[in-house]
Amino acid sequence: MTIRDDVAEKTLRMKFHNTGGGANTEATFFMELEPDQRVESFAVTINGKSAEGEILDAEKARKIYEGIVAKQKDPALLEYYGARLLRVRIFPVPANADFDVEIKTIEALRSQGGLVRVNTLNAVPASFRKPLKSMSVEATIESSKPLKALFSPTHDIVATRTGPNAMKLCYDRKDYLPAGPFVFYYQSGEEAFGAAVLAFEEPGEDGAFMLTIAPPAEPAAGERIPRDVVFAIDTSGSMAEGDKIVQVRKALMTFIDSLSDNDRFNIVRFSTEASAWSEVMVRPDPESRLSAKGWTAELRARGGTAIADALKLSLAQPFRDDATKIVVFLTDGTPTIGERDDEAILKIARGRGVRIFAFGAGFDLNTRLLDRLAIENGGDRQYIHPNEDAAEVLASFAKRIDAPLLADPVLRFSAGYGSAEVSDVQPKKLPDIFQGGTVVVTGRFKGNGPRRIQLIGFAGREQRSVSYTLEFASDPRNAFVPRLWAIQRIDFLLDEIRSRGESKELAEEIVRLSKRYGVVTPYTAGLITEDVPVTAAGINRRVGQSAGSNYNGQAEWDLGRNQQEWRGAYSQERQQAASNGAVGRGNDANAQAELMNRQRNVGNRAFYNRGGGWVEGGYEAQATRTLKFGTEEYFEFLRTNDGTGAVLALGRNITFRFGSEWIRVE
Repeated sequence: MTIRDDVAEKTLRMKFHNTGGGANTEATFFMELEPDQRVESFAVTINGKSAEGEILDAEKARKIYEGIVAKQKDPALLEYYGARLLRVRIFPVPANADFDVEIKTIEALRSQGGLVRVNTLNAVPASFRKPLKSMSVEATIESSKPLKALFSPTHDIVATRTGPNAMKLCYDRKDYLPAGPFVFYYQSGEEAFGAAVLAFEEPGEDGAFMLTIAPPAEPAAGERIPRDVVFAIDTSGSMAEGDKIVQVRKALMTFIDSLSDNDRFNIVRFSTEASAWSEVMVRPDPESRLSAKGWTAELRARGGTAIADALKLSLAQPFRDDATKIVVFLTDGTPTIGERDDEAILKIARGRGVRIFAFGAGFDLNTRLLDRLAIENGGDRQYIHPNEDAAEVLASFAKRIDAPLLADPVLRFSAGYGSAEVSDVQPKKLPDIFQGGTVVVTGRFKGNGPRRIQLIGFAGREQRSVSYTLEFASDPRNAFVPRLWAIQRIDFLLDEIRSRGESKELAEEIVRLSKRYGVVTPYTAGLITEDVPVTAAGINRRVGQSAGSNYNGQAEWDLGRNQQEWRGAYSQERQQAASNGAVGRGNDANAQAELMNRQRNVGNRAFYNRGGGWVEGGYEAQATRTLKFGTEEYFEFLRTNDGTGAVLALGRNITFRFGSEWIRVE
């Protein structure tokens, strides 16, 4: 796919195989078309013959859908109900024969506040439920304006910048199980910090919004904030297990190479006691890099774990007032030397204005201590599996924080532009903004219309402010946004309940949001395993077990790692992986198929397999109205209620919410 100034030229290539034996068959190919998408050409190659195709408008396509459902008793194609359709009939297809389909289209894309939505791979419905041998997407995007961001709410893409006004998207999978269309967005604009909003609102409910803030790809000279970085590295005896200390040495050397000329750094090692490479913070010139690498190469694993002493020494460094102050804190253990009380250790770090990024390697950790160190000090935390390469994890992190552009950012929704109508904004505290990193903010709102938003932060000692007027306009294509908000809200609630202890009120909100939006964590795994009821009491009981184990051990590591996975799950694909991780499964095609057999998400709605039928989250044996599958009443309901096709596509046994009532299809 090539996109130039919001005009997309797409080429879709597919290979099919007739698995039927002994007889010719007829194949019919369907593809949903976007409103402004025009078919330039299509070709079907089978035994040297070509096939004809036709474009069906929305009304004719509806009749085709209804005819297939009535005849085959399979509602799968209702996922596309209401859209224009390309239909290609292919006959005869010999037994065991292959045939190729190539379709070229051109589409004028629509920009909303600099944000453009692109939909592709819309030829295989999610209800297909069979893995494809392989699937790949490549897209190049060029714009006359600077490109700010490229992201997908559906797939875990690789986005590469090829210039200030150009980016490339790549995606490649084997044994690919379709879970819906492939959607991505790109954002362009002249502002230093670009902003765009996606909104979705259901009748009778507050809307949900997703705000993206994208910094410049190539900041002007002097915009990059200098960094003062301290690497605090655990060298206790347990770091000798496996090759952890070797990986850490490798990662630290990579980090040293990534430092820029206006940064400063130091290294603290800690085991039974803590010591520093240098008495002062040092600029990374060739001599200091060589010295630091030599010192790093001599790091050896021995002794206990003096976490409190390491923090004291790291935070006592002479940080500059105009620099972003960072401590990268890596440990594989719990405090065994010196101060061991969590609250006393946390008090050491409070109020210093230093971001602490905590990395926990292995299972023998106090995960709550590391969580709070990061949360309370404006950083983040990551948990590294014993079999995972710590060097790769830290190298990826080094790229993420390479160039800080705005520190201590806050968002303000100005009076007179709906400020009182915006609530439950997540995250509660924005992270610092770095070059190349898009910040995602979610929240709830009342009423469509413009909002004035002000972004305020510091570049060194200088305060910077950027104002935007953005349109909060609900769009049914943004139905994924409420779930993104729920994920971030649950993350906040879990942090609260783990930090402060059991809470009936918070646990009940976690249960409600998890059921409604299909967020399966280890606390709510019963949503798909059905072995344990999902209740507030159950969540509080699990929190009590964590406290009893002092937040230590593999079970606690699993909780921390799964929460980390959900925190970064901005695409449906990552959400699938996090759900599978919550119940101890991998994320191959078989695991994805098993998850899809137990849970489905349709827009902002979660459905669960109960007794062979699909039941929407929130159903608690309320009275239902029956709708007989395939009857005229069924099709009339479909025709007169936009957006219900995707729900009815789930099958012939569904219970779902419709306005103030519940409907059962049977």
